[in-house]
Amino acid sequence: MISRFFTDSNHLHQKAQHAAEHVPRLMMAAQQAAANLITGEHVRHRTGSGQQFRQFREFDAHSHPQDIDWRKSAKSDHLYVREHEWQNAQTIFLWRDGRANMNWRFTHTNPTKLDTANILALALAIVAVHHDELFQLSSHNLPNMPFPTSLAKPSHSQKAIEDMAAFFTHSSPQTTKDKISFSVKPVARRYIPVLMSDFLDPLEDIADSLAHFQMNNKQRGALIQILDPAELSLPFTGRVCFEDIKRHGDEIMIENVAAIRKTYQDKINRHCQNLKDFARQNNWFYQQIITTDRLGNRLQDIWSHLASQE
Repeated sequence: MISRFFTDSNHLHQKAQHAAEHVPRLMMAAQQAAANLITGEHVRHRTGSGQQFRQFREFDAHSHPQDIDWRKSAKSDHLYVREHEWQNAQTIFLWRDGRANMNWRFTHTNPTKLDTANILALALAIVAVHHDELFQLSSHNLPNMPFPTSLAKPSHSQKAIEDMAAFFTHSSPQTTKDKISFSVKPVARRYIPVLMSDFLDPLEDIADSLAHFQMNNKQRGALIQILDPAELSLPFTGRVCFEDIKRHGDEIMIENVAAIRKTYQDKINRHCQNLKDFARQNNWFYQQIITTDRLGNRLQDIWSHLASQE
């Protein structure tokens, strides 16, 4: 029993040390992706300092009692709060798919889809904080582990970014049969959802989940589809057994992959085009990112869209 205790303790120590070593690498990759946007110019969501008074608005479910302006409220039958510039800001609501299907790559020289999503999420948070914007990370569809309190609400702090990097590094992909879901409602009153996944689920499942945002948020969102190059080209040859990562035991044997390559490519290209068309029909931004892409260029396109939303 004692020997097993020490074995388990050593394993946990090694796991923690391994995770700690990867946090700086993840942060460095995100900072490199965000470098151009930090040093360059962008369109701000708002003007003025964070403490500058902007307007009065009626008290609602997102308001804090301490913000009530009693002098203004005394002149009316309604309660009013003083809203400052930062309180009127739109929050960038970040969601990345935490399911096991995102932890796949064709070759170990490439990052996984989950690695790419983590770097993009962190880079967007870094750019947001640099430009005094707000961000929030969705806790849904992430591993069952303690979620940092600094990420559960809109933030513009460096600590929240560091907590996000640590959370991504310590968490493990979920093996689940659940459909894709974005059902968690952001805390912010005004927000722009940025959803990152391979989006290889049936389009009807994606549309059902997106209906939540379309009903609750008038702002446009962004669908970021992250794929491994092999998922578009199907470079395998000969006889190959394919296994569904999300459903252990579900396998399909293909005797000659080359014989189905063209059919496969047509089907996945059609799915991606349908996803792109769906996004545009709903006034959402769509971008496909391949894990081997230079993320700095892709990030600039995403941020240009976010910065244009007012």
